Amino acid sequence: MIKRGQGEFETYIGDDTPIKVRWYGYIDPGRLSGPPEQCYPPEEDMVWYPVDGKYKFEISSADKDRIEQMCRDLLWEARSD
Repeated sequence: MIKRGQGEFETYIGDDTPIKVRWYGYIDPGRLSGPPEQCYPPEEDMVWYPVDGKYKFEISSADKDRIEQMCRDLLWEARSD
């Protein structure tokens, strides 16, 4: 069952710099059991971006990983198609 979602949330990066993040995407958990012709691997696609245009800032790889995980968690909570 494919899950699609989109949203916006606020978080902090670096030394407590607040940013607003928009995201959208989908997750298909795949089908890993049953007849081989009906099985397929999991797939996901997600896009996120900061929407606060007032500031220029660098986002560390640790912050990027954390934000991606936050988006992924929100996507799994989104309603299913």
